[in-house]
Amino acid sequence: MGDAIAAANKCIALDPTKADAYFIKSSCLFGNATMDANGKTMVPAEAIAALQKYLELAPDGGHAADVKQMLDYASIAVKTTGR
Repeated sequence: MGDAIAAANKCIALDPTKADAYFIKSSCLFGNATMDANGKTMVPAEAIAALQKYLELAPDGGHAADVKQMLDYASIAVKTTGR
């Protein structure tokens, strides 16, 4: 997943308007979710930022419904300390 995140970051650096790169990045980062001491799933804040950027760029894009579901899930499980 690290390589996929790095590739998405390169794509974003080359063209920050490519919404799909943010979706790929956020999907990979969701894989880095952890559990806290209470068993609550904690999603990396960087994943949330990438999801929000996707919706900013492509509010009706092909992954918009998935992104909204991921944000709904993450709204109760946001990790505030980054990855």
